[in-house]
This record gives sequence, C-alpha cells and structure tokens, in this order.
Amino acid sequence: MKVMTAGWIDAVFTASQHSGLTHANDYDFAKYKCPVFYNLAFSVSGYNSKKKEALKSTKKLKYIEDNIMSYSSVPQYDRDSDETNSPPKRNSVHARKYVQTGGKEESQPRVGWEDYVETLEKNSKESSSENSAAEKCFVLSNVSDDLKVRYCEIVDRLGGNLLNTSQCFQPQTTHLIMESPLRSEKLLCCLASGKWILTPRYLEDSAERKMFLPEQEYEFGNPFSANKMPRLDGQLVQYAQAAYRWRLKQGGAFRHMKATLYVSDKRVDSLRRLIQAGGGQVLNDEDALQGTHCFWEDSRVDMPLSLEDFARAGVYLLPPVYLADYLRQEPPPQPQDCLIPVYKPLYENASR
Repeated sequence: MKVMTAGWIDAVFTASQHSGLTHANDYDFAKYKCPVFYNLAFSVSGYNSKKKEALKSTKKLKYIEDNIMSYSSVPQYDRDSDETNSPPKRNSVHARKYVQTGGKEESQPRVGWEDYVETLEKNSKESSSENSAAEKCFVLSNVSDDLKVRYCEIVDRLGGNLLNTSQCFQPQTTHLIMESPLRSEKLLCCLASGKWILTPRYLEDSAERKMFLPEQEYEFGNPFSANKMPRLDGQLVQYAQAAYRWRLKQGGAFRHMKATLYVSDKRVDSLRRLIQAGGGQVLNDEDALQGTHCFWEDSRVDMPLSLEDFARAGVYLLPPVYLADYLRQEPPPQPQDCLIPVYKPLYENASR
C-alpha cells in the first residue's frame, strides 16, 4: 500500500489536465470524467479529527469524487485523543475473504475498489475479452484499395473474418475499421447497434504483436485513445464521441421505434437496415397508424394517408435525417422538436 501526502492529490489532478489529450477540453472532462484516479481506493490516516474535517472541506476530495476515485473515511488512530497509549486499530481493508476457485476455497486480501473501465465494459456484448479471434468480423470503410488488401491479409493471418466490401451494413459485423468517422450506412448502422469503430492502426499494431489487441486504445471517442486518433473537427468529433457512447450502451438505439418509410426507392432499403440495426421495426403501409414514427421525404413521395390521420394517431412525422442526428447528438433530439414543418401544427393541435 502506498502512503502519500495530501498534496499528491493536487499534483496528480493538475498533471492530468496537461496529459497531451489533444482533443480533450472542459466538455470532454466533464462528460467522460477522465478517470485519473480510477483504480484507487482512498482513506485518511494520521490526521486528527480537526485536520480530517479541514481536508474534507477543501477541493481535494471533490477531485477524487469527480474523477472516479473512491473515498472511505475509516476509523483511524487519532493522535489528539486520550488513546495515545493504545495501539492503533486495524483498518478493515486488510480483512480477508474466501473465494471459490476450481472447487477449492482460497483466502485473498479484499480489494477496495472496482476497476472503472471494467465497470463500463463488463456488459458489452462486443467486449474483446469475450470474443475469440474467430468471432471478430471486420468491415472496412473509407480505406484505400491498397490498404484493403493489406488489412485483409492481417485479419486472415490473425484468425479473424473480413466481410465483403459491399456498401451495405451486414448484421454479423463486430468491428468497423475506418480512417475517420465519415457518415455512411456502415457507420450509422454500427453506431445504432453498438459495434466497435476503430482506426486502421488497430490492425497495424495487432499485426506487429501477432495477436488482436484490446480495442479501447484504438476506438473513436474513447477517452483512452486520444493520443492515437487523427485530428477531427465539426461533426466528425460528434460521430467519434457517438461511437464510444453507443457501444457502451450496447446499441439498441431504435429499439422502441416502430416506423414506416415514405422515401425514394434508392433510400428505403438503407433506412430499413439502419432502423433494424438499432433494434427497431419497419412496418408495412397498412400498419402505418400503429407505428410510433414515420419518415417522409415530403417533396418526393406521396403519402397514402392524410397528415391529419397521422396526427390523430400520435405518430411522429420526421425527415430521414433525424435518424443520423439521433445517433450523433448528445443528448439525442426529441422527435416532437424535429417534426416536418407542415405537419407540426397538425400534431400539436391533435395533442391538445
């Protein structure tokens, strides 16, 4: 166990603000709570009661709470008490517990913390610790033809699968490799379904190590990957952040959606795949009024029902771009704020 002075908290926290995270700003730190203390447990020792209270009143403990470090005010030896001649009481952090391993009980020290990253990742169905190399199904996007050949060889050599280079999303995808998070069907479907979205450097470094590496340091938007990311701006930053956010949520972006599509023929299949990738349903025309959402290209496609019918049924009538905006923005936009302009007054009147 390391014993530090209280000034150590200030020093580590200050250093973390200058750690070379090229894309991190105040919003990033507030949003992701970059866990500079994430794997530590903390207790106060060697302070009398007055000094303990003084320490609590400073910003030091707030640094700890805001940065994923656990604080425990355990009973300690008080130098100003009448018990100066008594031996200090042992802290319960040294208690031992029994764990079952392979049918035999073993004793081990109790660990006073839970790893922050494990907490975030443990329920991820695409977690690298749960998938063997053979279960990794890669798709490439926004990658040059020469590199596609090289990456295909790397994936095959390491025992993974590289899916065909069709522009369409394939549900068995587990990893999307791309130079930058440019909007495409593959990107949007991988966001909606919570897949890994990684830079090509993941494959390069894996080839060098002759094994598939943990993905976190190569994932767009992951706080631990900032030093390995290309420089992004504008909506690319939002899509990068969305990649990390939706993977932690394990996808299901549209799981509560029952939608109908009134769009041009060239877009209908792509939008259907996107909604289904996010766990939503696409209804037939005869069930349109039983749905929750309707996506309409109002200048191109005629509606089989009147707008008043949709309004009375409480269906959200939205432009198709709402799906991409919902995945990209945080918090996601509310559908009632994005209704097609000609429909909005009808919906509001029917809702009164």
